[in-house]
Amino acid sequence: MTRIVLRILNPWLFVLSVILVVALQTSLFQLPLMKTLQPDWVLLAVVWCGLERSFYEGGILTLIFAYLMEIHSAAPQGTFLLTYILVFFLIRIAAHALVLPNRSSLVLLCMGSVAAWKILNLALLGYLGLGTAPLHHFFINLIPSALATGASAWFLLPWLEWFDRKTYKSHRAFHLLDDEIIWDGGSY
Repeated sequence: MTRIVLRILNPWLFVLSVILVVALQTSLFQLPLMKTLQPDWVLLAVVWCGLERSFYEGGILTLIFAYLMEIHSAAPQGTFLLTYILVFFLIRIAAHALVLPNRSSLVLLCMGSVAAWKILNLALLGYLGLGTAPLHHFFINLIPSALATGASAWFLLPWLEWFDRKTYKSHRAFHLLDDEIIWDGGSY
């Protein structure tokens, strides 16, 4: 019974942890130098949803995360929604096309998703006709932001895997539960 409750609570606890991450991300990195080195922890959560969640659950969680970022941003309305959903779709496609054998490849995928997210933002802002000011910001912040997010991914992705294992959301823990049910059923 505890496993079922933890499995049901997993998305809610995940959203709560992302709320805390958004609060930390928007309050800790206020100095100009810190803004350059700001990792995008919410983007890491979107990447995790693209890799480890079902299409529907990951999509709904991504929409919630994008809405949380929209609340704490001065960007035009819908910017985070569109870019995070597109990154989610790109990660879903990459998960089917690429083999990610170890943590280093996951970190590289996260760094690539930062670049994709920034390019999508740049294209969207260009489409909205907001001038060339975002282009200067893009070139200054792309590499430091990708490196900071990659360094964060090195530590946060194992924590997310641990979290999913403890709440029986990971595929391995889910199949372990099925094997135990089959084992218990076979002993009668």
